[in-house]
Amino acid sequence: MKIKDIIPQYISYRQSLGEKFRTNAAGLRCFLKYAGEETAIGNLGLTVCTDFLYAPSGKVTANWFCKYTALKGCGLTRFLMSVQRYRSVSNSSMRMGHKAGDRL
Repeated sequence: MKIKDIIPQYISYRQSLGEKFRTNAAGLRCFLKYAGEETAIGNLGLTVCTDFLYAPSGKVTANWFCKYTALKGCGLTRFLMSVQRYRSVSNSSMRMGHKAGDRL
C-alpha cells in the first residue's frame, strides 16, 4: 500500500468525524510530497520522518511541532517504530541462525 492511498483516507476520516482538520491535513499533505506519493508504506523509515520534521532549518520550531502532531496523530510514527523494531529483531534472529519465518 502506498502513502498516497493512506493519507487522503485518514484526512477524510478525521473530517467525517466533524473536525475541521486543516492544519494537520496540510502537514500530512506536505509529508506526502516530501516522502513521495509512490512510496510504499513498508519502505518508509524513521529517517524520512526525522528529515521531514527538521527540514529546512534543522531546528525544533513551531512548524516542527505542527508536523510532529500531524504525523503522530495518524499513527505513522508509531507504525514506523514498530516496523523498525520488527526489522531489528528479524535481522538479529537471522544473525543467530534463525530463518525469517521461525517463531522466536
